Amino acid sequence: RAATDDQNVTLTAVGTNIGFAGNATAGGAGAFAITAFDNVTDVLTSSAQVNTLTGADLDSAWNIAGVTGSVTVASQSLNFSDFDTLAGGNANDVFTVTDDATVGITTDTDTLGTGADELTINAGQTLTLTSDLLFSTGTDVLTLASGAQLTGANVLLGDNGNNTVTLGTGAVITGNVTGGDSVDTVTLGSSANITGNVNGDAGDDVVTLGDNATVTGTVNGGADTDVLSFANYTTARTVEVTTSVVNVGFTGTEASVTAGFTGIDQVTGSTATTDVLVSNTTNNALWRLDTDNTLEDTSTSQQLTFSGLEQLTGEAGDDTFRFGAGVGEAFTITGNGGTNVIEGSLEDDTFTIDAVDQGQVTVNTRTSSFSGISDLSGRDGA
Repeated sequence: RAATDDQNVTLTAVGTNIGFAGNATAGGAGAFAITAFDNVTDVLTSSAQVNTLTGADLDSAWNIAGVTGSVTVASQSLNFSDFDTLAGGNANDVFTVTDDATVGITTDTDTLGTGADELTINAGQTLTLTSDLLFSTGTDVLTLASGAQLTGANVLLGDNGNNTVTLGTGAVITGNVTGGDSVDTVTLGSSANITGNVNGDAGDDVVTLGDNATVTGTVNGGADTDVLSFANYTTARTVEVTTSVVNVGFTGTEASVTAGFTGIDQVTGSTATTDVLVSNTTNNALWRLDTDNTLEDTSTSQQLTFSGLEQLTGEAGDDTFRFGAGVGEAFTITGNGGTNVIEGSLEDDTFTIDAVDQGQVTVNTRTSSFSGISDLSGRDGA
């Protein structure tokens, strides 16, 4: 057709013998419609126009390489070029970017489609989006291999499915990543970066950062139980919580999350042994150190579960550090402002006083040091 026409090609089935069947329309001065075609193996359009290719409602594998690409169902394929938007059908679509490309992608024609859809950007390649990357309802997987980049727009994950976003070493997403209402797992490899915000929305979400990985915006866990993990970091982290909201979680800061975090219910430290957790909510805090470790903002009763954070610091407000018999590690405890208390477990504990407001307590063979503590309580132990 004439170069003045915007092409809209829709695949409806595999071809009777080869390629695909479908239909096509074009707008503009040369408007036309092809009501049906069959056995087509190649669709070539003009780069001067805005062109859309929509896949069939069949499990499909899409390969994107610059302005060209292909879509394959079983053993039958269609080659295409110069399409501005690619839309998967309402089945399972797997998109792979094998060479730098600029295109818009919607994984399902119907945003309520239930396909399990995937997009992979191969190592060192860049996908520049012309519109937000929209995943449909269902289980979604977005993978950026080492050094890959996704730029130009935002990532919108679908509802009703457990979604996974993985950035390999040095990979970059320029934009926001917004989760659905189920479990969203976002993992950044070493030196990877998301320049926008990570919004978990509803569901139990997990954001994990590797060595030197960063989120330039905020990490917002949203509702339900959400985890911020530095388990893949090998250098010590300092996590400071500043406020809490009932049934939402804690807000705070950590250097690798430039604009801070909110809606977080659980924090995991690095593999180092000197990670720091600071309670700076200005409210009184109850630290429970047992089989599971929690920090409770007593004004809201909101609790933060934590592990791998060995140095515990209270700021303004009164801090109570309550040990349980199941405590599995030694801590360095600093009370700072307020009236601060160490409470032993309900077993036999040993307290040692070294100087004013400082010393050690041994619980379950683990010896923790403390300073800035004005009161000691053995509770009901010996």
